[in-house]
Amino acid sequence: MHAQTLLVQGSIPPVSLPDQSDLALDAVFEAAVDAMIIIDQGGIVQRVNPAAERMFGWSAAELRGQNVDVLMPSPYHEEHAGYLARYLETHEPHVIGSGRDVTARHHDGTRFPIFLSVGEVRHDDQRSFVGIIRDVTKQKEAEAAREGLIAELEAKNAELERFTYTVSHDLKSPLITIKGFVSQLERSVAKGKMDRFRADVGRIAAAADKLSSLLDDVLELSRIGRIANPPEDVSLESLVAGVLELLSATIQSSTAEIVVEDELPVVRGDRVRLSEILQNLVENAIKFSEGPPHIEIGARVEGSSAVCHVRDRGIGIDPRYIDRVFGLFEQLDGASPGTGIGLALVRRIVEVHGGKAWAESAGPGRGTTIYFSLPLAATGESSRSR
Repeated sequence: MHAQTLLVQGSIPPVSLPDQSDLALDAVFEAAVDAMIIIDQGGIVQRVNPAAERMFGWSAAELRGQNVDVLMPSPYHEEHAGYLARYLETHEPHVIGSGRDVTARHHDGTRFPIFLSVGEVRHDDQRSFVGIIRDVTKQKEAEAAREGLIAELEAKNAELERFTYTVSHDLKSPLITIKGFVSQLERSVAKGKMDRFRADVGRIAAAADKLSSLLDDVLELSRIGRIANPPEDVSLESLVAGVLELLSATIQSSTAEIVVEDELPVVRGDRVRLSEILQNLVENAIKFSEGPPHIEIGARVEGSSAVCHVRDRGIGIDPRYIDRVFGLFEQLDGASPGTGIGLALVRRIVEVHGGKAWAESAGPGRGTTIYFSLPLAATGESSRSR
């Protein structure tokens, strides 16, 4: 045999190889960690190494003689012949001589991402193309996870900025009140106005109580997502019953009517936190009702989630401000008691459980429904479909 000249277009320069190198080249081809496939200028598979067999799930015998586009899903499958023909006609590379990310197709039809490098080989006036293929599934998953983490961190930073601004603003209000009335105390004592003195002391005490409530709620909000009880299967029926028993005095004093759907599903989560969701929502529904409160509690199954609701016939919400009710210290009705953090806690607890919380209202005076989704218990017999 005579020396052979291989011209590989791309980053590999032309080299002259002695005949004895054939065995070495074969060994390299067979032992390569990356998948390697050789096709002719018509796109027909000539040779496949073991790494390619493992990657694509085809044997070399099955692939040999087939068009290489069998390894490509749409739209690459339909476009491949055009790419090859255009290169042979114009010599303008699209994939040849370079590498790029594409999607491949396994023997069982599943798709997976690959990085494909293609070089041209000329031998005795014949053209072949060598594809070197690397499965980049794990790399893409890592990139997606990183992008998701970056997006989550950006969202958390934005939330922290809003949180810092809101807390600093709302905590200053009772402090300003306290400072203002403290200065009045000396003047009231000096002038012997003890009635005014006692009234100012009452205002200072109320402002201090308000500040204490705000700090307690901020502390509670900070704990959500960091301190959690082990998740367990939780029957919504028993959870609702427990919350209504806890709030029985409030329910009786307000003459509230509570209607609970039958056969509520079983969910998975932190029982204590889930109880806090329902307690906040029932208390809100009572607080924002005109006349005797009427409250409905129910849930439906959607896929692997339970979509729960607490519905009232109370004062309602202007749809323009519907999402503001979940904001920190937001109180659309400033005359109502509380710090305005209850629904912020509800949303945070729901999100920690992987769900969503939202509100719907037809407008002022037409009631409000708070929805929240929770993961269903994993066992089939522990949940129902509706």
